[in-house]
Amino acid sequence: MKPSARRPQTILLLDASALETQTGLMQNGQWLSFQRAPGETLETLFLGVSRCLREARLEFDRVDGFLYCEGPGSVLGIRLAAMALQGWKSLPGHKSAPITAYRSLPTIARLIQLKERLKLPFHCISEGGQGLWNLFSLKEGNSTHRLAMASQEVIENLKEPVFHIPLGRQKQPPLNNATPHPYNIEGIPSLMNHEDIFHSVDDPVVYRSQTQDYVKWSAQRHR
Repeated sequence: MKPSARRPQTILLLDASALETQTGLMQNGQWLSFQRAPGETLETLFLGVSRCLREARLEFDRVDGFLYCEGPGSVLGIRLAAMALQGWKSLPGHKSAPITAYRSLPTIARLIQLKERLKLPFHCISEGGQGLWNLFSLKEGNSTHRLAMASQEVIENLKEPVFHIPLGRQKQPPLNNATPHPYNIEGIPSLMNHEDIFHSVDDPVVYRSQTQDYVKWSAQRHR
C-alpha cells in the first residue's frame, strides 16, 4: 500500500507596512492568489484575505502558517496585522501554526537586486520619524536583519545608489540623491530560499530600531 501524498503547505501573507495592503496565499513557492489594495488597513487587510481565499477556492482552515512584515513602516498597519495573527493563532486549529516574519527594507532591497541586477552595494531608505531615516545597506556578506537610523546628512553623503521606499504617509521632503521605488513584494516567493531574510517568531510584534532577538528561519519549515 502506497503512503498517502502529503498535501502542500499553504502560507498566508500579510503586509500592512505601506500605503497599499498586500496579502497573498502561497503554496510551494507559488502564489495561489496575491492582492494589493490602497486604503485603510482595517478594511483592506481582511478584504484582501477574503479575496485570496475566494480566488484560491480554499477555506481558512486550510492555512498552515503565516508570513508577515514586522516593519519598518506604518506602525498602525503593522499592529493591525499583528493583532489579526494573534487572533487567528488563538483558534484551536491554528495554535501550532508557525509565524514567519521579514523586514520591509531588506526584503525590497533583495527584490530590487534580483529584478534590476544591480551591483552591490546600494541602499534603501524609508522615513523613521524625528527627522531620521531607516537605512538598509545591501552589501556583500552583510546580515539582512541589520537596519540603522541615519540623518539626512549621512544619507546625502552616500556615494552608492539610494532608493527611497515610501512606507506609510510621507512627512519629510524627499532627498535629492534618493530614487523613489514602489514597495511591491509580489516577488517574495523568489526569496524563500534566502534564510537570512526570514525569521521565526512566537508572537507578532512591530519592529523597533533597537536590536531584537530572533530565531533563524529555515526554508524546510513550510515544505
